[in-house]
Amino acid sequence: MRRKLNLLTGTIACLCVSGIASANLLLNGGFETGTVSGNGFGSVPDPWIGTFSLADTYDDTGVTAMSKMEGFGLPELMDGVTAFEGHRYLGAHTPYSGFSPDGFAQELASPMTIGQSYTVSAHMLADNRGAFGGVFSNLGAIDVSGILAGARTFLGRLEANSVGLTWEQRSVSFVADQEYTYLEFKGSEDSPSSYIGVDAVELAAVPEPGTLAAMGAGLLALARRRSKQGPGN
Repeated sequence: MRRKLNLLTGTIACLCVSGIASANLLLNGGFETGTVSGNGFGSVPDPWIGTFSLADTYDDTGVTAMSKMEGFGLPELMDGVTAFEGHRYLGAHTPYSGFSPDGFAQELASPMTIGQSYTVSAHMLADNRGAFGGVFSNLGAIDVSGILAGARTFLGRLEANSVGLTWEQRSVSFVADQEYTYLEFKGSEDSPSSYIGVDAVELAAVPEPGTLAAMGAGLLALARRRSKQGPGN
């Protein structure tokens, strides 16, 4: 009975903690829904908005957006790339040849809570085959910022991929120091010229240790009480 109690308590606690930690505060984090202008060049789906030089939307089926960026010479950007999940993803470049970086942002359903810890994660893929006449041949990072009343504050960085043309997950954690109303992603100005695919974007509030301890104690008490009542109750 004790072994079953321990297994039950541990399983329930893990599921509950995982559910809280992974709740995504962003909508359409995989960019699968919503229409884009034209073929997706310089356009992102709702509720996302483009910032700076405006990020691009790709559809690996070519149905709702471009599957690759044509018209700028060979090799063509993102040619042969498939989304990490679903069929769509965004593409953003770091600064190059006088152009500002591509960016995209989303207004949050509720402002961030001052003092609350958050984690931002995304899957990234860099096309470093030398598109645009050799310009995009590097691996670049994505900077994450909070926006309040039009003012940006750097929150952290999703570090560059270790290899090109491979989806890799990156994450960064921070403590909110203001009630930011927007979360923004853009090609890092500290990176060499590069073009980066972004998919499966998430923002999650991290539970405080005290909250997890209280939850664990409550679950343990409930499990013990049910074990005393017997299997039929």
